[in-house]
Amino acid sequence: PINKKYLPHQVEITNKGIRIAAPSVKNVKDTVILDLQHTEIVKLIVHFSKQLQIIFLYTKPSCARYIIEQLSMTPANDRCKCQ
Repeated sequence: PINKKYLPHQVEITNKGIRIAAPSVKNVKDTVILDLQHTEIVKLIVHFSKQLQIIFLYTKPSCARYIIEQLSMTPANDRCKCQ
């Protein structure tokens, strides 16, 4: 099997979901792999051009909790209702 090395900020879209390689909040040299299932994604907005490549993900609260936990983040304020 082919072994892929994920670079920071790499995104892979498959028929099962989206895999994102993101930098760790605690140590930016470390990479955290986030596997998001299609059933957890509510809305996806994508724009690819030469100047800007951006993806907006709207997820269910359970997926937001998963992302926060995996990246060792804490909500910046109490507007985040996902905890």
